Amino acid sequence: NFWFTATDEQLQNEQVDLFNENFFVDLSDYTVEWQLLRDGKPVTGASGTVDTNVLPQETRTISVPYKAKLPAA
Repeated sequence: NFWFTATDEQLQNEQVDLFNENFFVDLSDYTVEWQLLRDGKPVTGASGTVDTNVLPQETRTISVPYKAKLPAA
């Protein structure tokens, strides 16, 4: 199991914390995909994957570069 947390400041800086709850397994075999939603609907082109190579019982701050993928206003 793993989970994500983020402060408002982290979100503004395109970052989230990823915590690996496992005691013996790292997350290198997992691929985490993200998708930005606006009013509950996917924003076209605003998605990607993140590096999840986090050791057991470790928290790592990961980058979610959503701002570069936002469509022009």
